[in-house]
Amino acid sequence: MENITKQDIEKIVNGSTNVILEDLHGKFNAFGESLDYLKERVDGNIKETAQLGEGMTTLKIDIAFIKKEIVEIKEKLDQKIDRYEHEKLETRVTRLENYVKKYLVKV
Repeated sequence: MENITKQDIEKIVNGSTNVILEDLHGKFNAFGESLDYLKERVDGNIKETAQLGEGMTTLKIDIAFIKKEIVEIKEKLDQKIDRYEHEKLETRVTRLENYVKKYLVKV
């Protein structure tokens, strides 16, 4: 059996340590790349969220304007009469005009 010296053990330990360090270095590089990719995606999502927020603000303003317009239209419609009421008033005015012509205006 061969005698193992302290130098042989140091070579084995140093070799193993170098392999482990290279493996860790590769894993840290992969982790760093994944972290960079994740950061880019988060930054993109933040920008998209900001744009969506701006769009929501615009929609809220538009909806408020539309609500105001609907209220104005309803108020104007409340002031108008329907066809039936209009016809009744026309008939009444015509009768009054005829009455005035017949009994009050002497030609």
